[in-house]
Amino acid sequence: MISFVKFFFVPNAFIQTELPPTEKGDDRVIMKITGELVDLLIKLSPCTYEGYVVYENQRKVIYVVVLRAINGMLVASLLFYRKLRKDLENIGFMFNPYDPCAANSVISGSQHTIRFHVDDVMSSHENPKVNDEFGKWANKMYGEFGEVKTTRVKPMNTLNFSKTKEVHIKMEGYIKRLLDDFPRQWRTSDVASTPAANTCSTRGSESNSIMLNRNSSIQL
Repeated sequence: MISFVKFFFVPNAFIQTELPPTEKGDDRVIMKITGELVDLLIKLSPCTYEGYVVYENQRKVIYVVVLRAINGMLVASLLFYRKLRKDLENIGFMFNPYDPCAANSVISGSQHTIRFHVDDVMSSHENPKVNDEFGKWANKMYGEFGEVKTTRVKPMNTLNFSKTKEVHIKMEGYIKRLLDDFPRQWRTSDVASTPAANTCSTRGSESNSIMLNRNSSIQL
């Protein structure tokens, strides 16, 4: 089985995630807003913010209760993870007990695998149209604050699961694209016996340097 891979980026993932509701007396997340941002908020919605402005050291300040996850909060990534996991489970995905960021489902008789790191999501299936449909679902779920964009499509990066307990990754297309996009055009004669710079094989001054090659060594 050859799996086609497609990558998606969820925009503004954290701000789409609501913080857990709090009861009276519970800890809350309070954010202090100062400076020009206060003026911008008042200009944007004076009825909402103007009555909450206070002055500290002759500077305008607004204290707000945070209702959604914000980038930089310690729990932001965890909260979005829980939201994404719940949404995937609701459409039939089962999470891998050994990898909490990988989930599988069976679609059209073949495995559909989702892997993700925070807001970067990878979808793989032997039918590329399944990846397209997943992208439409993701846009429906998370596209309120911006389109869930396809960042990479990798029919040139394929995962072969045809052998039991093995996965073979084909990356020739990826390497070709990497070389094509590189600012320098490589020639077939541009080869090197080692990725190390020449300075890694010298010792001492130029007049007393010792050059190393494959068949020599030096003891320091």
